[in-house]
Formats: sequence, C-alpha cells, structure tokens
Amino acid sequence: MPLAFGWLTLGCATTPNFDALAPIPAHARELRVQVHYFPLAASSAYVVRPGAITVYQFDGAHWTSHEITTSTANQALTAVTPLIEMDGKNISCGVVDGNVYRIEGVIDGQRFALTASNPDLCQDMESAQVRAVLELITRDFTPVP
Repeated sequence: MPLAFGWLTLGCATTPNFDALAPIPAHARELRVQVHYFPLAASSAYVVRPGAITVYQFDGAHWTSHEITTSTANQALTAVTPLIEMDGKNISCGVVDGNVYRIEGVIDGQRFALTASNPDLCQDMESAQVRAVLELITRDFTPVP
C-alpha cells in the first residue's frame, strides 16, 4: 500500500501507522524521514515533532515503533532550515548502493521534500546539511541495521 504522502515504498511492506499521518498540516512543525538500507531489506522511518521523535524500524519481516521524548527533536527541527531550499532535489554524489533517504516536512508553513542518497559518504555541502539533521534525529538511539 503506497504511503499517502508520496514516500518511497518497499515492495515487501509499509507501516500502516504512516497512513494516519498524512498529510502534514500546513501549520505544523514536522519532519518525516524514511531510509532504505540497500542492498539490505531493512528500513527505518522517523517522524520528528517538537519535543519527540517517533522511530519506526523494519527488519525485513516486521515493523516496530516507539516514541522518545528528547530535546534533540527541537534541534533537528531548527537544523532542517537549509533543507527547505533543497525542495524537489535528489541529492547524490554518485555513490551506488548504500542508504537512500526520503525527507519531507513542513517548517513555519513551508512544505519541502527531497531525496538524498548516501549523504554519510558524500562530501558536498548539501549532503553535509542533510547529514547534520540525520545525526540529530538518530543521536538518542541506535538505528537499524
């Protein structure tokens, strides 16, 4: 079942919890990140709202989810400002395989969506900005895989 907000979908499964989240209200401060770990069948997703991050993880067979209350959620929502300017872009430095991130959000009434391939392996400025946000999101837990 495709996700209502246009995220990439895995052929094997998507989490039904995401369908209830769409669309992001125009007045919200919310960031959604879905990551596919290639060539693995694993996937994770994060929903960042003021004060909390909901973490969804897929191990190839099952989804799990949990919410953490953390101040880094607010830091991530502030750090995402440069990503708004990347709306509609596919950020990549040409590295194949690895991780693909689908990022979308609404910050201060501005909607944006972008895709980033392997920002952890790329040295360009846009990848570094994406990487900084991802590091804040995952600071308080260990992501899959």
